[in-house]
Amino acid sequence: MDSNVMTDIFWTVILINLPSVVHCHESGEQVSRQTLIEDLLNPSHYDSSVPPGKPTNVKIQLIINDTIMENEQASEISGLTTVILHWIDSRLDYSAKASYPSFIIRGSAKLKPWVPDIFILENREPYITGFGSKNELIVFNRSGNVVFNHRFTTRMLCEMNLDYYPYDEQHCQITLQSYEFTQEDVQLSWLSDNPVMDHVQSTKTVSLKKSETVASYVIDSGGNFSTLTTILIIKRNYPANNTIIGTPIVLVVISTFSLLFDDNFTPRITLCGAAMTTIIMHWAGIYNKVQPVATLLWLDNWMFGNLIAVGCIILYTAIRHHVCKAAEKNSEESKEKTISGGTSQPDPGQVNDKYNLIMMSVPVVLC
Repeated sequence: MDSNVMTDIFWTVILINLPSVVHCHESGEQVSRQTLIEDLLNPSHYDSSVPPGKPTNVKIQLIINDTIMENEQASEISGLTTVILHWIDSRLDYSAKASYPSFIIRGSAKLKPWVPDIFILENREPYITGFGSKNELIVFNRSGNVVFNHRFTTRMLCEMNLDYYPYDEQHCQITLQSYEFTQEDVQLSWLSDNPVMDHVQSTKTVSLKKSETVASYVIDSGGNFSTLTTILIIKRNYPANNTIIGTPIVLVVISTFSLLFDDNFTPRITLCGAAMTTIIMHWAGIYNKVQPVATLLWLDNWMFGNLIAVGCIILYTAIRHHVCKAAEKNSEESKEKTISGGTSQPDPGQVNDKYNLIMMSVPVVLC
């Protein structure tokens, strides 16, 4: 066959098949996001119950979002918390299929990818936040890097030491661990940048930036689990301290001013008695807010000191009233003897007695 004929046939075949080649290339680039996600998470080749690696390294970031509320009676702290997990799932690598920078998995598709079953050991009761759905976000990019963001309200156990209440500083431990996957399947580590963050002025965190392997907290788990621990340090707000400490001070000052009532014995005792009763009730009310077995050593000393101060005022008032009344009675008797013509000369033996001299001078000082 002539070479020119062969050349014409070659170019004819190329021109006929060129549109289909271009179409195939474009269809591969323009595959829809929904189709790509369904293909990546197809149960026929993606098992969501199996971690992507042996082991899978999961990096964790813990964020304390809002004010921590303390419950001393139940030994609990509560607040809004966000946990962000980072790991690599090579099964979600779509760099050879499409050029989308990243994907956000929404709706029921959130249940399809593998997600580490991380839990907080001290957690007593989590509250899922969100309007109609959980505050969860799953994002992955072309290389299979996955980010899982979960926001929730939690109540956590915190063993509290209230010896220096209300100037105490509580150290609450937070332990994160996988519930199902042992250290052979999942290794936990803190995120290198800002592993533990808090947005609360009255708290600060001390994170242990290392992964620890400990015996499982799950009975008969059959293995050891990788865990992370951080310490949340909580300081009490000063306005609350002023209320607790300032009330007894005001009552002691008021009791001291009762000394200005001159010889009015009844108002003095009534006012001081009311102040002492109020301090005791204030003291008991504080104890009702904490555990029955708690000991508030600093507060006990403070309240007891204020009670002693008020008690001293009552004791002084009682002694003064007794001495002055006796001196007034003796004075009246002396006046009666003088009027009746008697004498009120003291016995020389009594005058020489130092003890009697002191007792005779007491009314002069107090009255």
